[in-house]
Amino acid sequence: MNYFYFLRKLFLTKHFRRAYGQFGEDIPIYMLFRKRQHGSFFVDVGAFHPTKWSNSFYLYKKGWRGVLVEMQPEKVRGLRLRRRRDIVVEAAVSDKPGRYTIYAGTEYAPSASIELPQERNFGSDRQAGEVEARTLSDILDETPYKDNRIDLLNIDCEGHDLAVLRSLDFERYHPRVVAVESHAVDIEDVMQSELHVFLANRGFIFVNRAGFTCIYADPDFIGKDWLV
Repeated sequence: MNYFYFLRKLFLTKHFRRAYGQFGEDIPIYMLFRKRQHGSFFVDVGAFHPTKWSNSFYLYKKGWRGVLVEMQPEKVRGLRLRRRRDIVVEAAVSDKPGRYTIYAGTEYAPSASIELPQERNFGSDRQAGEVEARTLSDILDETPYKDNRIDLLNIDCEGHDLAVLRSLDFERYHPRVVAVESHAVDIEDVMQSELHVFLANRGFIFVNRAGFTCIYADPDFIGKDWLV
């Protein structure tokens, strides 16, 4: 073996990229797009923090842009400071628009939700204000991305995730990849969940799970080589 080649492999080999997602979810998400050289538009609902536990920040660093939706004002301020090239919308998302109570532990709690705590089995029952909920389609319709197909739809809404999916017009915005939080115990539980049935009925296939995040993809996008 060439000595300089050996030294290069030993000391200069590139290590795998840093993950920003809580459980490294952004790595398998990125890998789905990496080989296809396709993707530039994400929608992140329940964005929480501009970098910490963000499934869209690595893509943002790679030049992607999109819409970040967050319902708590202090989180919105943080997103607007650190994600200046994204559109940040202050709102809750639901298939039933209206005024909702926010339940959260602290001001920057990651588990903030408009779902009642007893309905989601975790999180705080402290009322942390109110918020106007809108459908995801209505929110996107008021941005420059109106009618643009979504490359990545990421949803982390602490028990309200299915309502977010139901609020999207899939005919106009049909995502290529959907990453959605699920607290199912195991894969069998995932397959029997309402979230899985909803997405499977719209043609998506389950391709991965990292932590609490289930990743689905449009089979026409990933093709037969997605495992390669």
